[in-house]
Amino acid sequence: MLCETGCLATTATTTSATSTTNSDATHSYSSTGASPGALLLIAHRLVDVVNNPTHALILGQGEEGTGFECGEWGEMEGHVRRYFAEQDARRPPRVKRQRTAEQAGVAVPSGRLGAPLVEFRGVSVSYPTKTVFEKMWWTVREGDKWVVAGPNGSGKSTLLELVTGENLQGYNQDVWLFGRRKGSGESIWDIKRQLGVISTKFHMSYTEYADPSQRRTRASLSTWEVVCSGFYDSIGLYKPINLEQEKIARDWVHRFGLTDLVTPPALGVRRVDRRTGKITHDRPVGDRTAAQSFHQLSHGQQKLVLLCRAMVKQPRLLLLDEPTHGLTGDLRDRLLDMLSALTDDPSVTIVYISHHQDEIESLNFPHVLQLKPAAAAAPDAA
Repeated sequence: MLCETGCLATTATTTSATSTTNSDATHSYSSTGASPGALLLIAHRLVDVVNNPTHALILGQGEEGTGFECGEWGEMEGHVRRYFAEQDARRPPRVKRQRTAEQAGVAVPSGRLGAPLVEFRGVSVSYPTKTVFEKMWWTVREGDKWVVAGPNGSGKSTLLELVTGENLQGYNQDVWLFGRRKGSGESIWDIKRQLGVISTKFHMSYTEYADPSQRRTRASLSTWEVVCSGFYDSIGLYKPINLEQEKIARDWVHRFGLTDLVTPPALGVRRVDRRTGKITHDRPVGDRTAAQSFHQLSHGQQKLVLLCRAMVKQPRLLLLDEPTHGLTGDLRDRLLDMLSALTDDPSVTIVYISHHQDEIESLNFPHVLQLKPAAAAAPDAA
């Protein structure tokens, strides 16, 4: 297929894990000032259609789903809008979660407040061309469920990177994590042990690692291995898990309803060492737990497996940066259902970053941090 500059493709398939957000890609392309070439945006929702495309291609048409429509945007816009309206009509509307009075933010005795896990104490972040934050005060307590909302460019991902340590400006600011000021001698592994993170960048790294053409052994990486790698904060599983960890991983797979994507190994024969009391299981011959290859899953299915991976170590804080990006409607709903299952668990603290209002309303988290677009930096005085 040949497409001119600024074309748009709408399809029911998932996007590649190597993509950034549509708006970020469009901004990067337009900022170059170049007119030749082509920019292809794959959209699953009307809200993802940005920057006035010149052309549109709609796939999956006809009774068998093998047809397509294409043309200039002027003649295709109405078709695109109808396509998305029909897709939305086929899915049952998500029911807004109802919260108890305590979950809705009614004051509770101070003794019941969770310990602060994240504290921004007058944090300011700026670059030569813009100011992202100006004296931000923000506290996330144990058990809190937060939505961080705002348009692209408002600093949502910067906020997450200040917590994870990927943005080095956090070490020059009054940022506290898990009761300790950032940069006071903690290692990155001290932080990672207590965090569960889902982001496009991390997903891309794992997808690249799982690609058989990039692996030395060329062996398929199973979804079970991906889930269990969460115990070690590693990309890939390099050492075996113990029986307690295996039970935890099995429980999370069942809790999230992922048995269609993740198959734990057969338990085999249970043996007890009479001298030490240690319990082991002899695996059936040939069992390699490779029922599902992570690489062969769709982009959205991989996201579900990575969420399970993030939870097996029971992190003190779960950070989700635009987790539904690139997901089709059914998988998006499935991921949101998985998060809803965590909402009433006081042992789970969540920070959910999104610019989609329908997701925010569906999850109905009690705390919302609304960010505004970053301001351009003032020019230096002459």
